[in-house]
Amino acid sequence: MRDYEESHPWITFDATDVNRLPPRTWMLLGEARAICEQISSTPLIPRVAQHLNEVALIKGAQATTAIEGNTLNADQVAGIYRGEYAAPPSRAYQEREVHNVLDALTDIDTRIANGTLGPVTSDLICEYNRRVLDGIENAAKVRPGEFRHHSVVVGNYRGAPAQDCRYLTQRLAAWLESDIFTSDDPETDFALTVAQAVFAHLYLA
Repeated sequence: MRDYEESHPWITFDATDVNRLPPRTWMLLGEARAICEQISSTPLIPRVAQHLNEVALIKGAQATTAIEGNTLNADQVAGIYRGEYAAPPSRAYQEREVHNVLDALTDIDTRIANGTLGPVTSDLICEYNRRVLDGIENAAKVRPGEFRHHSVVVGNYRGAPAQDCRYLTQRLAAWLESDIFTSDDPETDFALTVAQAVFAHLYLA
């Protein structure tokens, strides 16, 4: 038995909860699929499409860094993205955080567009961790792109045992890439893709 099985028994890599979703949730998933199809099939001139992509990228970077305490607002993040804003020295580290996240998100977007984004693996997760933390002053114990060797606590939640992190991340990657989250039926496949994203966020966070 691994340590996490005793300390974190709820980490089970089981997606059967999807089968217990209430009817309203399935209806909302159907609405989400219809909206996504409508958006994806709407013809846009290149300038508008690029603008919408930039808005999504900027808002994503601002929200992601804000979770970690970054106080730069959406206009400042947009300025960083366009090369029009430089944070004062006291907040230069926040600008670097935003740059790193923007670079990572842009890389993912580019890889998806040209079909070169490979499957989720523990190495891929580590690589993006390294890129996001690159050039940022971290605690002495933190090694960008490497699994931690120490205990962490967020609020009143203690993270899984350090000695199990590599194993758990490998399990997570394999689970997310398994056929559990795919279906030959397009409507079911969409719902499973949303569930896959939710589970990925839940297990990583």
